[in-house]
Amino acid sequence: MGLGAESVLDGVVHPGLHAALGRFYPTVAEIQSATVVRRPNGELVETWATVLVVSGNLAKPQQASGEARQESQTRVTAERVLNIAGWYPQIEVGQRAYIENEAWNITAVTSDSLGGSTQLDLERVEH
Repeated sequence: MGLGAESVLDGVVHPGLHAALGRFYPTVAEIQSATVVRRPNGELVETWATVLVVSGNLAKPQQASGEARQESQTRVTAERVLNIAGWYPQIEVGQRAYIENEAWNITAVTSDSLGGSTQLDLERVEH
């Protein structure tokens, strides 16, 4: 007896809630990966291509942004976080999120233990 098995549990969630999910994840983000291309003169140029489009909730992090110094590395703490419904193992640090005509570096990717949501820590691209 479980969800999707014509059980009483199927009626626990109101059908209209699925239609309302867009209000909880109103921000559309393009996840982009860099490709390095060599021009005829030998110059290396980085170009970005969209590999995934997701809907999420863009928010300020609970802690202030800055740097977290650790023994082996210095990690930038997030200026913004993007919460996404679902598990996205293809999103990696080093990619960027393009949101509302702004580019954001992805500095950390965190998924919950059930694979139901993903959080991206973001820092604004300044160049």
